[in-house]
Amino acid sequence: MRLIKNIIFSVLFLCPFLSVTAQTGPSIFVEPVINNIRVGTFVGNKNLAFGVKNIVQEIINEQDSLVLIGVKEKAEYSIQVELIFFDIVNTKSGIAVFHQDKSTTVIRMKGVLYKGDKKIKTEFAEGKSTEISTSTIIIDEGGKFNQESASSAIKKTTINLLDKLL
Repeated sequence: MRLIKNIIFSVLFLCPFLSVTAQTGPSIFVEPVINNIRVGTFVGNKNLAFGVKNIVQEIINEQDSLVLIGVKEKAEYSIQVELIFFDIVNTKSGIAVFHQDKSTTVIRMKGVLYKGDKKIKTEFAEGKSTEISTSTIIIDEGGKFNQESASSAIKKTTINLLDKLL
């Protein structure tokens, strides 16, 4: 019985230390994303800003050198992301019955890295994702957003921005 008590005590005593030592590296907090898009369908869209924040947190979680923290006061660093531009650039070409549409989703972001309240670094990133459709019949899609293209552009741009900042 005494042996079982010692084992339980050892496990309960050592487990908290194991979880603390597993988290190494500087801690970082992701501030809410600011949507400063001035034109297009995503002006003031809170869902887009929330989605970008989730992508930023996901990318930071995948890095072993950083520890994501949910409280700004406890974090060594904080990062602020601002959406500047997000829209589609359409290019259409056609000869006789042949038609080609090229839709490029363009996103521009600004990121600021803080240590405490001091601004350390400011970087800009631009990302593009292109969708090309070729047909012999003209089909008008009206320049609507393709979810796959937009997601790809957001993720690539966010990775690019974080690589520049961190």
